[in-house]
Amino acid sequence: MAKPSRSSPPQSKMHPQGFYWVDITEEQAHVLSETDKALVVLRLKSRNILMVKWEVLKSYLTQECKRYNANEYNHWKLNIYTDHIKISGNNREIPAKVWHFNAEV
Repeated sequence: MAKPSRSSPPQSKMHPQGFYWVDITEEQAHVLSETDKALVVLRLKSRNILMVKWEVLKSYLTQECKRYNANEYNHWKLNIYTDHIKISGNNREIPAKVWHFNAEV
């Protein structure tokens, strides 16, 4: 039986072309893949969030889309729009919706 787990990618950054982006590292992908069910919550600016089921997201994270640099090592770049997510290097889009988180914390 898989263990419950959580992984928190960093807050997204705003790209000069008008969309958010965040990296999912190979290690984060490995941890998420060890769970029965996982929900990836992407933190956007102004208390906005976007949620996607890991089982959906991972099918878009192909070897061909993987990037490498000295900070994140192997990772995927997620470009986040208000109605979809696009993985750099993958032409398919994941339908999504941005939610505003307004609870007092």
